[in-house]
Amino acid sequence: PIDLIKAKKEKRLFFKIYKDLREIHYKKVYDLQGLLKSALVSRLIGNEVIGYENPREKIASVFYDEKVKSVKEYAIERYMELFGFEDKEYLINHPK
Repeated sequence: PIDLIKAKKEKRLFFKIYKDLREIHYKKVYDLQGLLKSALVSRLIGNEVIGYENPREKIASVFYDEKVKSVKEYAIERYMELFGFEDKEYLINHPK
């Protein structure tokens, strides 16, 4: 977890967090939260950021390379849709 509130108060911590995040690189990052903070962190660590077409905070979509439309009611169904995973039976019947 990243303590951005503490980082706002301590400039050295902010720059350390920023530097640490810039060293991490992923091909794809999925923003499940749809918040400005999560979108910004996703952009810092990912080459391609995928999020919802209508995120909880609208400004977050500025950081997305790909936007997925979701009308599902339950979070797990929205997550599956975002990942492009449509086989619900797999999740139900998959051994733990």
